[in-house]
Amino acid sequence: MALDDEENSSLHTAPWQPWRSLPSASHPRIQATNAPLQPLPVYYLGSITAPLLAAILENIDTTSLPPTYSLCRLLDTIVSSKPDSYLDVLEVIAYHVPQSRRAALGLLATFWPRALGHVVISKSLPVLGQGEQPWTGNMPNPQLRIEHLPVRTISYHGDSGSRSSHRHLTKPVRVIVNHVPPLSWGLDFFAVDVCAPCISIATTTRKAMFIISTPCCPIRELGNLAVHRFCLIPPPKRDADLITVKRAQHIFRHVNLFTLPICFHCFLPIWGCQAFHCTTCKLFMHLTCLDRPLAVCGIVDIGSVHMAMSLESISRTFADYYGDLFLSTEDLGKRSFEDISVSSAMLWTQLQIYNNGLALGSFVLASDGHEDAAKGFELQFLVELYEAYLSSGKLPVSATLGEYLEANNHNPSSLAIMFDWSTLAYIASTIKSSYDVRTSPSSDTARHPFEVVTLGHLRNSLGYEFNMLSEGPARHCLSHLHKLGFFTFADFPTCVPEPAKSSQHCYFPLPLCFDLSVDVETLVSAIEACLSDLDLSVNECGFLLLVRRFWPSGLASDYALRRLSHAVLSWIFAEDDSLANILRDFIPQGINLPGMRSGSDAPVWPTTHDARRAPSSSVNNGGDYVAARRSLLSRYATRWLLALHDQDFVAYARLLSDIIQDVASRYERPCFNAHESSSTAERSLRFIIRLCRASVDFTALDDIFLMWLQTLELEVLDTASLPILQRLLNRDSTESTSRHTTFVDQIFAQVDGHVAKLSDPWGMVRRAAKENRLLDSLRWLRLFARSGVDINVPIFAEYSELSQKGLVTLKQASVFAEATLLSVWTKPTGRQDLQKLISTMIASLQPAIQSALQSSIDNASWQSLATCLLLYGCDRALLTSNELVTEEDIKNLPSRQQDTRMAQTTDPIIIDGELMLVLSTLVATGMENVVCLIAKFLHSFIMHASLLEAHEVDNFVFRNGKHPISMSFHEFMSLMSGPTVTRDARLLALDRLFRMVLDITSPDFEVKDRPWKHSIIDLFYHAFEPLWIDEKEEVRTAVNTWLQTLLSAHLDAIASCWNDAFPYLPMSKRLRLASFLLQLQSHFPTWRVLSWSTIIETLLEYDYLQHNSNDEDGPAAAYLEMYGLKTQNDAHPRDLDPEILSIQISIALLGLRMMKNGVDIDLTSCLKFKLYLAKMIGFSGAQMVSAFNGRAFSIHLDGFSGIPQQSLSCVNEFARVLDAPHPFDLPPSLMNSPFTEDDRPCRVLIGSIWMDVVLCAFCAIDEPLELPALTLKSLLEALMAMIYKHDFDSPALRHLDVLLRRALKKTLDLLLVDLSYDLRQVALSVIETYIKRGSAISGALVTESIERAVALIALLKHNTEDMLVTQAKSFIEHTLVTLATSGVFCSLCKRPLGSDFFNVIKSIVEDESRRAPSLQESLREVLLQSVVTQPPDVDWKINHNIASNVKEYTESVYFEGLSKWLIKDLINWLMVTARRASALGNNAGFDPNLLLYISATLLQYNKAHTEDLLECTEAVLRVALSRSNVEKQSLIRASHAVSSLSDTSLNSKQELVSSNNNQVTHILLEVLEDVFRARARVTPSTLNAIIETILCTDVRIVGLRQVACSGLYFLHNHTWMVSESSAELSASISVSRLVLYAVDVGHASLSEMIAEAFETSTQAGTVVRAWNILLLGVLSNFADTYIRVLLPQLNVFTPAYYRCLGTYVLEGTTPSESVVADVEHAFIALKLWLLLAQTPLANPTRESPSVKTIWNELWPPFEALVNLFKADSVPEDLLQPLATTIWASVANLFLFVLQSRSPVGLDTVPCAVILNRLRDSGRRNSALSKACSALSRALDGELLPELLPSAVIAQAKLDVENAEKLRMLESAQRPMERRRDMRIPT
Repeated sequence: MALDDEENSSLHTAPWQPWRSLPSASHPRIQATNAPLQPLPVYYLGSITAPLLAAILENIDTTSLPPTYSLCRLLDTIVSSKPDSYLDVLEVIAYHVPQSRRAALGLLATFWPRALGHVVISKSLPVLGQGEQPWTGNMPNPQLRIEHLPVRTISYHGDSGSRSSHRHLTKPVRVIVNHVPPLSWGLDFFAVDVCAPCISIATTTRKAMFIISTPCCPIRELGNLAVHRFCLIPPPKRDADLITVKRAQHIFRHVNLFTLPICFHCFLPIWGCQAFHCTTCKLFMHLTCLDRPLAVCGIVDIGSVHMAMSLESISRTFADYYGDLFLSTEDLGKRSFEDISVSSAMLWTQLQIYNNGLALGSFVLASDGHEDAAKGFELQFLVELYEAYLSSGKLPVSATLGEYLEANNHNPSSLAIMFDWSTLAYIASTIKSSYDVRTSPSSDTARHPFEVVTLGHLRNSLGYEFNMLSEGPARHCLSHLHKLGFFTFADFPTCVPEPAKSSQHCYFPLPLCFDLSVDVETLVSAIEACLSDLDLSVNECGFLLLVRRFWPSGLASDYALRRLSHAVLSWIFAEDDSLANILRDFIPQGINLPGMRSGSDAPVWPTTHDARRAPSSSVNNGGDYVAARRSLLSRYATRWLLALHDQDFVAYARLLSDIIQDVASRYERPCFNAHESSSTAERSLRFIIRLCRASVDFTALDDIFLMWLQTLELEVLDTASLPILQRLLNRDSTESTSRHTTFVDQIFAQVDGHVAKLSDPWGMVRRAAKENRLLDSLRWLRLFARSGVDINVPIFAEYSELSQKGLVTLKQASVFAEATLLSVWTKPTGRQDLQKLISTMIASLQPAIQSALQSSIDNASWQSLATCLLLYGCDRALLTSNELVTEEDIKNLPSRQQDTRMAQTTDPIIIDGELMLVLSTLVATGMENVVCLIAKFLHSFIMHASLLEAHEVDNFVFRNGKHPISMSFHEFMSLMSGPTVTRDARLLALDRLFRMVLDITSPDFEVKDRPWKHSIIDLFYHAFEPLWIDEKEEVRTAVNTWLQTLLSAHLDAIASCWNDAFPYLPMSKRLRLASFLLQLQSHFPTWRVLSWSTIIETLLEYDYLQHNSNDEDGPAAAYLEMYGLKTQNDAHPRDLDPEILSIQISIALLGLRMMKNGVDIDLTSCLKFKLYLAKMIGFSGAQMVSAFNGRAFSIHLDGFSGIPQQSLSCVNEFARVLDAPHPFDLPPSLMNSPFTEDDRPCRVLIGSIWMDVVLCAFCAIDEPLELPALTLKSLLEALMAMIYKHDFDSPALRHLDVLLRRALKKTLDLLLVDLSYDLRQVALSVIETYIKRGSAISGALVTESIERAVALIALLKHNTEDMLVTQAKSFIEHTLVTLATSGVFCSLCKRPLGSDFFNVIKSIVEDESRRAPSLQESLREVLLQSVVTQPPDVDWKINHNIASNVKEYTESVYFEGLSKWLIKDLINWLMVTARRASALGNNAGFDPNLLLYISATLLQYNKAHTEDLLECTEAVLRVALSRSNVEKQSLIRASHAVSSLSDTSLNSKQELVSSNNNQVTHILLEVLEDVFRARARVTPSTLNAIIETILCTDVRIVGLRQVACSGLYFLHNHTWMVSESSAELSASISVSRLVLYAVDVGHASLSEMIAEAFETSTQAGTVVRAWNILLLGVLSNFADTYIRVLLPQLNVFTPAYYRCLGTYVLEGTTPSESVVADVEHAFIALKLWLLLAQTPLANPTRESPSVKTIWNELWPPFEALVNLFKADSVPEDLLQPLATTIWASVANLFLFVLQSRSPVGLDTVPCAVILNRLRDSGRRNSALSKACSALSRALDGELLPELLPSAVIAQAKLDVENAEKLRMLESAQRPMERRRDMRIPT
C-alpha cells in the first residue's frame, strides 16, 4: 500500500502546497476487494457478492418488484455499503446468462448512470424501483434526465494516420451527452444542438411576458426576445429526485448553462456552467444568492436591468470568478502544458457561452459612451494568448502525459486535454492510482488503482503526475472529470472543489483500459458478452462500455484490443443470423423485438439522424431491427474501429485478416462446394464483403484482399469458382450506396477537395504482377475470370506488355490464355482490343510455342485462337463442336447474365497481322495437328463470324493475298509520275485520267453494295495535282484547259466522292486530301469542293476527340455540348496528335476560304462552323446558347486562353473574310444581339458573322506582343476592314460597338511598345479611321488617342523627318480641328498633361498658322476658347488640372495677341473659378495660385486690354488671399506683371512703387493692415508669402511704418492655432523681419513703435512672446544692422519681463491660465538676449549692453521665482507642472551658459547649491540631473562641449512653438481645475 496523502506530500518540495486530508475514521484510499495483497477475509466477503447478485438477477424480476419489497432494500444496501459493488455487477454481466446480464445492466444504469452513459438507439433499460418508494420518491421520465455539457471539438493529426479535419462549432452552442466517446471525433457523432433536449425561454422586456417553446420549435420574434438555453442537471442516481430548492415561492432547479444569463437578484452575470433556474418565473440566480432575501416569485417585473449589463461589470465579475485561471505573459512561460491547456479549455468554453448569450439575446451590452463593446474584454485576449502558447509547442509536458503522447503519436501543440476523451480517461486512470515516488515504476502493485480515494489525493495526483501545480486548472480539471462520470462524489461542490473538501471520498465506478487491474479482464469479457446478445439494448450498453472505457490507445493492451476487435467484427458478421432468429422466434409470435423501441416509448435524446422512425404500433418488424443494428454500427462500432485503424493501419489490416480467417474456419455452415477449402475461402470472402459494406475496412481493403488471396490453396486457384467475387470486383458507381454508414465515407472520400479512392483491388493485383509474383497474379486473374468477374481490357494489356519485355514464360502465358478465354466466354462483345494483346503474347513466345508443339498441342495456342473466334462473333457451341474448347475448360463457370450496356465493336473486324505471321510460321512447320487447328480457325472466322461483314471478307483477302489489278494500277500511276517520262507520254496519261474523270457521272461507274468512292481518291489526285506541281508549263496549261471544261454535274459528283470518303479515310490520307483541297480551291474559287456538313462533321469529330475522348456516349456528346448540354463524363481536354491538328486546321482554312470566295452557306451550318472555329482559336468554353428572343441559337464565346500556335493561320484568314464583298442575310439573333424585336435578317457582308469572334479574341489577348507580327497585323487589318466596310448601325452588329471600342483601346497600347513601324502605322491608321467615321465623339477614346499620339511623338524625340511622327501629328491636328467644338481639348485639359503635350500642340498650331495665316479664327484660339467657355466642374481636382493646363497653354502656346472676345471669356472664367474656389477653402485640391499666374501672364503680354485684365487680377488676388494658401512666387509674378505696365504711363519704376500705384503692393499692404489689426484673417503661409513679397521689393513703400507698428501689435495679440503652430511661428518671424526692415529703411524708430504697440497691453506674457519673436527674427539673419537696432532696447524689454515674472513671485497670488507658457517665454528670452549679446559685431556701439549686464538685469526675477518654488516648500500636489517647468528651465539655462562659453559662466557656480538641493530632494528631472552633472564636471576643470548658436536658435523656435501650444491647451481647461492644480506656495 502507498503512503497517505500527508506522508506523501512531505516527500516533495514542489512550489505548490499539496492538499492535506482531514483525519477520518475510514481509510483515505481503498482498493477493490479483489486487488492484490488484500486480507483473506476481504477476499472471502468479496467473493459472496457476485454470486448473490447473479442468483437474484437470474431468478427474480427486479424491475417489477413492489415498492416496499425488502429485496430492493437489500440491493440498495449492497451498493451503498460495498464501494466496489459495480465490479460485482460487471462480473454478472460478463459471465452469466442473458437474463441476469440485462438486469445487471439495469443496475448499472440505476446506480452509476454517468459511468455507463445512456442509450439513444435501442430501448432504455428499466431502472430499479421506479414505483413510489420512500427511498426513491417521484421521478420524472428518466429518458430526459441527461446532463449536457458544452464541449469543443479539436482535430489533431498524428503520425499514424489521418484524422477527420472537423473544426469546432458551426452552430451557436453544441453540447456533449454523458455517453460520449473520445472527443476528437466529428461533431456529427457526439455533439447535437442544445434546442433538442433543452428549454428555450423567450423574454420580452416591453411586455414582461414569457414564452416557452417546445423542443426544436422556432421562437417567433415578439418584441425584444431573449433566448436562454440550458438543461437540467440529473441526480447522481437514476432513481433519485432532481435537485430542487424552494425559496420565496420559487422552485429552483440546478441547470447547466449554454448562454450567459443575468442573476435576477444581484443583476450580475452568472459565470461558470451552472446556475439555479426557477421553473415558475423562468429567471436565473447565482448559486451563492440562494441564502439572500429574494423577491417573491411572480412579482418581479422584467426590465432592462435584468437584461443589460456593462462591459465593465462583465469584465469585473469574470475576473472575480475565473481569476485563478489568469496568467500573465511572464507566468505563461513558467507553467506546464497541462495547466495552460486546462485553463484554455475552461476559458474557451466560457467564451462560447458568452458569445451565444450575446447572439441569442440572453443579455445585452449596455454602453455608457466610453466603452467599445466590439473590443470585448479579457476573455477573448486570454483565449487567444493561451492557444498561441499551446500551439507553439514549447511548453513543458509532464513525463506521465509525455509517455501517453509518445505512445499515441500525438503532438502536444494540437492536443486539447479537456476535449479528448481518451486523454481524460488516461488522466482519470492515473490519478486514482498511487503517486508514491519511492516505489519502483516497474512494480504493478504500487500502481494498482484505488476504487475510493479522497479528493485531496486526486488533487495531489494531478500535481505530482501531470505537473498541474496551479490550483485553478487542477480544480477545474477535477470538476470536468466528475461531470463526465469518471468518478462520483456524493457531496461534490456545485462549481469547483476547494481544499476544504479534500477529505471527501471519491468513487471510480467501472475500470478503464489503462488500469493495471484484473478488472480490465472482466470489462473485456463484459463487452464481449453484451455484443454476443440478441438484445439491442444490451448491445448498445456493450458499445457504451467499449467506447467510454476501452477506446483504442497506444498504451492499451494488444491482447485486449484484439479480443474486442474480434467481438465487434463477430457482432457485424452475426447480422444475418440475428435477423434469422428474429424472424423465426419473435415476428411470427408477435413478441416485441428485444431492445427495440416502439412508438409508445418515450422519445430519447439525442435523436439519430439515420435511425428509422419507430412505428406507431407497439410491434416492430425485421427491417426495424436491421436499421437499429446499422445505427449502432454507424454510431459506435465504425468509429471505434476507425480509431483502431488510425493507430496502425498495417496492423489493422493484419488483425482483420486474422479475425476473418478465425471466424470463417469456425463458422458452421454447409459446404458450398465439394471441397472444404473452397467453402472456407468463400466464407472468408463473404466476411470481407460484409466489412466493406459496413464501411469498416477503411483503407485496409486492398491489404485484406491480398492476404485472402495469399491464403488460397492451389486447388481453389485452379478449379474453384467463387461468384461472390463479382460483388467485390464488379462494383459500379451506383453500388457504393450499399454501404451501411456514411461516416467513414465523409472522412476518406475527399483529400484536398478531390475525390479519393478508398480501395483498388485491381491495382493490388497488378502490383503483384510487377513484383516478381507474375504467376500468382495470373492465377488470381484466372480465378476472377472463372468466377465471372468483368475484367477490363487494360488489365490484360498490362500483362501483354510484360510479354513484350520477355518476362513471361510459356507456363505463365498458358494461364493468361486460359484467363482470357474464360473472361471472353462470359462476355465476348465489345472486347475486340483483346485480339491485339493475344497476338502480341503469341508473337513474343513463338519460339517456345514451336518447341512445345513438337510434343503436343500447346494450351496457350489453341485457347488463344478460341478466344479470337469468340471476339469475331462465333457461337460457343461451334467452338465446343470443333473441340477448340472442351467441357473441362468451362467447368464451374457461373451462368452468363445479359449485358444491358451497348457493346462497341471495332470496325473493321480483321485478324491481326502479327497473328497471321505466327500462323503462317506454324503452318510452315508442316505438323498435321497444327495445320488442322489453324484451318478450323480460318474456316470458322470466314464462315461463322457473325460480326464479320461481306466487305470485310474482301479486305481480309486483299490484305493477305496479292491482288494483280491493284498492283498494276499503282505501278502504272507511279510510272506516269516519274521524272523520266516524256511530255507526250505524260499528256497521254493525263488525257486517259481526264476521260476517267468524265465518266464519273455515268451510272456504270458506280459499284453497288460496296463503298467504292474512297477507292478512286487517287484518281483525282493524279488528275488535278499537275495544275501546280508539274514542272512544265505546257502540261499545266493543258490540264487547266481540260479541267475548266468540267460541268457542274462533274464537279458535284467529284465533291460527293470526297464527301463520302473523307470520314472513313485514315488520318494520313485525310491530311493529304485536306491539303489537296486547299490547293485546289484557289484554282476553283466558287467550287464547293467539300460540303459544309462534311466540314462540320470533321470538326465535330476532332472536337469530340479533344474533349470527350474517354466518354462512352460517343460523338453524341459533342452534339450535346454544342447546345450547352454536358454529358456525365466531363473529361479534361487533351492534346491531339499533330497530324489530327493539321487536318483540323486545314479543314477550317478550307471553310474560311470558301466563305471568302462566296460559296453559299446556310445559317445553321454557318453557326456550327463558327462554334468549332471559335474553339480552335482559343475559346474553349464556346457553346451554342439560346438567343435573346428564345427562337434561335447564337454562339456564346467564353474561356479564351490564348490563340494556339497551330491556329494562327486561321486567324490570319479573318482579315480576308472580313474584306470579302459578298452579301449575306444575317438575323440579329444569330449574333446574340439584343435588338431582336422582329428578328428580320439584315443585309450585311459575309464576314460580319466573324466580327464578334475577332473582337473578343483581340480584346482577350493579354500579351499581343507575343503574337507573330503577321498575325498581329492581320488582326489590325481585320479591325480596319470592320470599320471601313461593315455597318455597325445594323441591328445585328450594333451591340458590337462596345467590343470595338475595347479593341481600339488595346490598339492604342501598341503605339508605345517596341514594334515595327509598319505595325504601329497600321494601328494608328485604325484609330484615325474610326475617328474619321464620326463614331467616337463621345467617350474617352479620342482623348486617350491624342495622348498616346503625343507620347509616341515624344518617344520618337519630335523627329520631323520620321514618317510615324508626321502621321501622328497629322492625326492630332485633324482630330483637334474636327472635334474642337465638341470639347475634345477641354476633355484633354481635365487630365494631367506634361510639357511634351504642349510642345506638340505648339508645333501643330505653329504649322497651321504658317500654312493658313489669314484664317479668321486660328486653331490655338479655338482650343483655348473651348476650355474657358465651360463652367467649372463639380470635381475640383479636375478644375485644378484645367487651370494648370491653361497656365501651361498660355505660357508656352498662346500668350499674346488674344482677341477681345477671348480675353473676355478668360476674365469671366477666372472670376467664376476664383469665387467658387474661395468657398471651398484649402482642402478641395485646387491651387488658386494658378489663376494668379494666368492673369499675370495675360496682363503682361496683352497690354491692349490692361484695364480689364488689371481689374481681373485684383479681384482674383483678393479672393485668393482671403481663403487660400498663396505662394510667394505667384505674388511676385503678379507684382512684376503690374510693374511692367509702368512703361506706358510713368517715367520711372521708383515713382510707381513709392506712390503705391502698384495695385498688387497696395492690396498686399491693405491686407496686412487688416490682418495685423484682427480685421481680417489669412492663413499663416499666405501671411508669410505676403511679407516675403514686400521684403523682396527694393524700393521705399509708403505707409510701411504704420504696417510695422501694426505688426508689433499683431505679435503680442495674435492667438495661435494649435494645428498650425509651425506655420504660425514662421509667419510671426516674418512679421518681426518686416518690423526690423521698416526700422532699417528709416521709416520709424523701434522704441517708438514698441511704445505705441505695447503701451496698452495688459498681458505681460504675450509681450515677452513678441520680444522673443523679434529676437528670433534678428538671430535668424545675424545682420549687424538688426542686432545694433535691437540690442539697445534691453531697457525697454526689462519692465515687461519683470511684470511677466513679478506676478508669480508675489505670495498667495493665484496664477493665470498661461503661467507655464509665461515662465517658458521668460526662460527663452533670457537665453536669446544672452545669445544676442554674445554675437560678435563688426562695429559695436557703446549703447549695446554687455553679457553680464543682461545677466544681472534678467536673472534676479527668475532667481526669486526659483527660490519661491524650492523643493522642500512645494507641496506634493503642486509639483506639476509649474514647479517642474521652473526647475527644468533653470537647469537648461545653466547648461546653456556653460556650453555657450558665456562670460557669466562663473556667476552660475554658486547656483549649483540650488540645483543640488533640488536633485537631492528626490524629484526626478532629467534636466536637473544633467545640469548638476555638468556643473560638477566644470568645477573639476572639464571643458564642456560648445553649443552652436544655430542649435540654440532651432531649440528656441521649438520651445516657443511648444509654449504657445501649452498656452492654448491651458486656456481650454476649466478655471477650477487650474486653481486646484497650480497654487503659489505660501
